[in-house]
Amino acid sequence: MIRTAVLCLSIVLLSAASAAAQYFGRNKVEYADFNFRILATEHFDVYYYAREERAARIAAQLAERWYARFSTLLNHQLHSRQPLVLYGSQAEFAQTNVVSGLLPDSVGGVTDASRRRITMPFAPTLTETHRVLGHEIVHAFQFDIARQQGGDTAQPLWFIEGMAEYLSRGSLDSESSLWLRDAVLSDRIPKKQSAAAGDLSPYLYGHAFWSYLGRRFGDGVVEKALKPGKKQRRLKDRMIYATGENLDALYDGWRQSVGREYGAATDGADRLKAWSRDNMQLGPSLSPDGKQAAFFSPT
Repeated sequence: MIRTAVLCLSIVLLSAASAAAQYFGRNKVEYADFNFRILATEHFDVYYYAREERAARIAAQLAERWYARFSTLLNHQLHSRQPLVLYGSQAEFAQTNVVSGLLPDSVGGVTDASRRRITMPFAPTLTETHRVLGHEIVHAFQFDIARQQGGDTAQPLWFIEGMAEYLSRGSLDSESSLWLRDAVLSDRIPKKQSAAAGDLSPYLYGHAFWSYLGRRFGDGVVEKALKPGKKQRRLKDRMIYATGENLDALYDGWRQSVGREYGAATDGADRLKAWSRDNMQLGPSLSPDGKQAAFFSPT
């Protein structure tokens, strides 16, 4: 049963004199006072304001679905209720005082490690809201498991963010597949794992790498990587514990796998000209089998 309570949170305009409120010499401008309410579900306390009640109830249902999936997959229950703070738009989310510092438009949600609070706006589409919500709930599980395991969350971004992308998007995703195809055909996949971790997007590379691990070892590899033995807390030891192979060998296997999957440039690849003002290629989309790409072009 979902219960509704009222919680008034007063958000005041920050004073320029407050050093604690300053972020690199600037203040976060807050234009509105939000009268938050709480929607209590089985595992979540959903914070929302009245005009977003309908959307908040949908988000609460989606959150419980994600919780059921992740708690089963990771064999873990969060040790306390999960806070979820929802804003009606990106502009309103940018005013939040739940998260310190300025939030660029590229940030779709934040989960802080200390209090495990998820703060996010509703995305333009329900599909995107659903995906971002799943991504942030993965982080909540990661932080809670790390705390109960007596470890820390200081793992590489590709490990943390890539795992969240894999579990919220699934193994086959058009955006990451399109990026991966381009990286393979343009020979931009580094030969060493350490170089990939530093040079490639942790979201795209991490998603692709975890997808490979999931296909090869099954989704149980995620739980094992998050719950290592007492002596396997370093990344390289976690991966050996989870897969039986060292990280460099796993990376070599992934690199060979994507090379076989996407192969060398095919006939006609020379028609894909570099971008210029006179030659724009927009709206790329990968075919379901991953073998072709379609886009808008003036030629």
